[in-house]
Amino acid sequence: MLLLACDGVWDVCENEEAGQILKEVLNDGETRMALVAEELLDQCLFRYSKDNISAVVVGFEGMARHAKEGEGVEGRRRRRQQQEEGGGRGGSGGSGDEAESS
Repeated sequence: MLLLACDGVWDVCENEEAGQILKEVLNDGETRMALVAEELLDQCLFRYSKDNISAVVVGFEGMARHAKEGEGVEGRRRRRQQQEEGGGRGGSGGSGDEAESS
């Protein structure tokens, strides 16, 4: 996969972190690269990026072989929404969707 992103992403993520976010989203079962990119942008917003944020994720042929079962980005968003409605991050542990706060 190829990630092209502007400095709004790189201001809050190191190369390895961005790659790890993408890998986690793919491991959650997401196969639509546009949603993989959106999830990366959401994570940058959670980390309070104050610059322009844009990204393009290009998936190459054969990636589907490595796809895992899961709910993808929609499941991640649903879990975040439930956490917000339930009073934030406390409680039942994390799903790995939360960004670190500083």
